[in-house]
Amino acid sequence: MLAQTSSSTNQRTPETETDSIRDAYFLPFDESKAKTDEGSSSSSDRLSIESFDPEKCLDPAIRYLDPPEGLRPHPIEKFQRCLSVRCKKFSRLIWRFVAVALLVGYSVYFGFAIAYSVEMATTLIVVTCLAVASAGYVFIRDHFGDKIYEKCFEPIETLIDRNWNCIKWLLYPLMMIGLILYLCLDVVREAIQLQSLTGIVVIMTFLYVTSRHPNRIYWRPVIWGFSIQIIMAILVLRWKYGYTAVKWLADVIQAFIEFGFVGEAAVFGDPFLIFHPFAFMGLPLLLYLGAVMSILYYFGLTQLVACKIAWLMQKTMGTTAIETLNAAANIFLDGMDTMLMLRSYLEKLTLSEFNCLMTGNHATVAGFVFALFVLFGAPPQHLLSAAVMSAPATIAICKLNYPETQVSITKEMEDVKLAKGDDVNAFEAAANGVQVAGKTVAAVGGCYIAFLSILAFLNATLSYVGARVGYPELSFEVIASHSFAVLLRPTNLYCNLYRRFYIKIEYSLRLLLILMLHRKKYSALK
Repeated sequence: MLAQTSSSTNQRTPETETDSIRDAYFLPFDESKAKTDEGSSSSSDRLSIESFDPEKCLDPAIRYLDPPEGLRPHPIEKFQRCLSVRCKKFSRLIWRFVAVALLVGYSVYFGFAIAYSVEMATTLIVVTCLAVASAGYVFIRDHFGDKIYEKCFEPIETLIDRNWNCIKWLLYPLMMIGLILYLCLDVVREAIQLQSLTGIVVIMTFLYVTSRHPNRIYWRPVIWGFSIQIIMAILVLRWKYGYTAVKWLADVIQAFIEFGFVGEAAVFGDPFLIFHPFAFMGLPLLLYLGAVMSILYYFGLTQLVACKIAWLMQKTMGTTAIETLNAAANIFLDGMDTMLMLRSYLEKLTLSEFNCLMTGNHATVAGFVFALFVLFGAPPQHLLSAAVMSAPATIAICKLNYPETQVSITKEMEDVKLAKGDDVNAFEAAANGVQVAGKTVAAVGGCYIAFLSILAFLNATLSYVGARVGYPELSFEVIASHSFAVLLRPTNLYCNLYRRFYIKIEYSLRLLLILMLHRKKYSALK
């Protein structure tokens, strides 16, 4: 019994070994204590370098080497410890000094860049303005945000919520009248342009007829979703400055995407990029974009932009935080990246939120899909406009077809916390992003090969069946085109009627104007 007690007393654990190392290396040296420890410790308790096994490093219970007895702290260790203490003590002052030095240096560089050429420094000016605006917003939010919200925004928000039942009956008719006037006076020049409007009506009718709970539809996100889509379309397509801004941003994105061709040319060579663009340009481009998006996610920029856009959409549409955040993230992220960003909330979604999540992932042209379309010649400004406009329309369609019937646990943005990446640094984030994108490349390439082969087999089968009755041109494309033509026939009939009605009205107005002019001229002569 006494032997067991003495052996358990002399037995060392990793914690005691760590304490002894810390005491020996960092505490002041005491000769009397060193002699006492030397006489009390036995040779069997100590580890030597000769008996050290590197494979035991994998064991969490590995014992550490005892420092040599009588070892004094090294002067370099004393300097390191003193420097560490001083840096921690004056860390805030050091960071402020570094920030001021970088700010002064960048200001000098920015001044020289503008003096050299303002046109060449357009991107630098835009980035600088965005950085200054963001810094000013953060400063105002942290120091005066609560007071501004209490004094300005909270009373307005309370007033709108209290009288919303009355405001909506005034706001929605005004929005509808304004839309009709804008379409008639500025957009619609020919009757054929009304096909898109008719398509929206047909789609909404179909979604309402096939709705999961048509008696529980909440119309606010539906109306606001399509309204925001129309407003964004006007800003980015019809407004001159908005179109110029989107065009500039699209050109910058396209130039950024083209940097991925450098790595592809180094691996495959230039001739392969020309002869096989999809395999050697499109698919490897996904690796480049996956690494970049993973780095942005690591620094928290992706989460920040998505949260700000989602907050604006949620205030107008009245949807839950998680589905709004998903729609906002899909503007510039593909479905896989969005799922990874919201992976901790996937099990907590309601059925309506999950439907909105899945629909949003396939509704926008973002991420590597954006890059592939640009690679094959699609105008990047049109793709970017489509990605922005599709986000609110996604929520409108989902809430019309699958209304919310459950209680969500992520109603407000404060209920959703998006942490930064778990990677150690940006290099590890890029490597993990490439690893995830590699699986996507394999899946996209495999599906491309498989489905095109299946389509070829299906067309050959349909051609064989059609040839037996004298129609060998039968194919899947022919069947799909005729099917959609049948759906568009009512639209074409409506456009023809509108064209005839419009011509008659125009003729009547011109005749009335001529008669009024002749009457005025006759009165003047008389």
